[in-house]
Amino acid sequence: MDPRRSTWSAASRFLVATACITTAGGLAGCSTRHSSRNPPVLRAQVTKLPGSPVAETGSSSGVLIAVQRGARRGLVLRLVRGGGHPVVVGSVPPGPTALAAWRKTAWVASNPQSTAGSGRGGSIVRMDESTNRSIGRPIKIDSPMALAVDGTGAWVLSGPPAHHDYLLHIAPNGKTLVRIRVPGWEVGFPQIALGMGSVWVLSSTTTGLRERSRLTRIDLTENRVTEIFKLPSATSLAVVRGRLWIATRRAHGRGSAELIHLSPRLDRLASQRIPLPRASVLTGGDGRVWVTGVNVLSRIDPGSSRVVSGVVKGLGEPYGLVYEGHGLWLIGSGLSAAYRVNSRFGNSG
Repeated sequence: MDPRRSTWSAASRFLVATACITTAGGLAGCSTRHSSRNPPVLRAQVTKLPGSPVAETGSSSGVLIAVQRGARRGLVLRLVRGGGHPVVVGSVPPGPTALAAWRKTAWVASNPQSTAGSGRGGSIVRMDESTNRSIGRPIKIDSPMALAVDGTGAWVLSGPPAHHDYLLHIAPNGKTLVRIRVPGWEVGFPQIALGMGSVWVLSSTTTGLRERSRLTRIDLTENRVTEIFKLPSATSLAVVRGRLWIATRRAHGRGSAELIHLSPRLDRLASQRIPLPRASVLTGGDGRVWVTGVNVLSRIDPGSSRVVSGVVKGLGEPYGLVYEGHGLWLIGSGLSAAYRVNSRFGNSG
């Protein structure tokens, strides 16, 4: 898809949001929340990037983004809130695939074979954000594709597509603590989220011409897979207000999607059928769910299901989304640029 193509039809789908709650017994009921019929055009601070963006994360020092710079190296950049050129944190091996941060340490996964989609190779590099220097030696890992970190270290999804993957728990000193076998992935890029005492892995496979996704839960106290949820084609996940939210695509109509969350007991899926753009990226911030689609940014209140949206001109089809202190950074996939938008647009209710 050409990210420069005008997509006002996608924006119009956010004007009226219908929320439906699905329980184990079926559809429980729907409610509609109206936002402005003329979504505002949001002012954005645009930062050009010196390479193709591949991963992004929030950190204690701001927003970090990994870009591929030519064929031989990647860069980790820190975006500047007030404008100006991004600051280079450091160089990483070619083929960066994932980026996460905990306090002053950034973890970067690189897989030189990621563009080929198979083969061995890859590493994890740790970087001190205070000094912009690497910590220790690179940690060798086969085909690292997704990454999440907390105070205990990093959780890394390792394995080429169409194979069984392994979820590795790596200590801050670089030692592998746990190795857990999980279902493999075939299409797109898998994602990891941490929350509610679990690691959550979102991955996709194909059956014929249809793409399906699954959500795998790994209990942190047992270090094993405890649940696997079947989903329609999913695009993104995030933990917000103690719940896991997932953006999924639906087959009924172009641009149609749903925002799904797990029940409080983490044993079933409930669905809030809020209209989302077909290619959506999801994140959490300020107790709200944020979704960006083609030229559109939307804020969703998890309690009321109310949607407020705005148009981000020039964004195109988004690649990434990070919340940072009353603002959001939207990463444009086709233009190698980052857009910062104030989060307090529209009615703050």
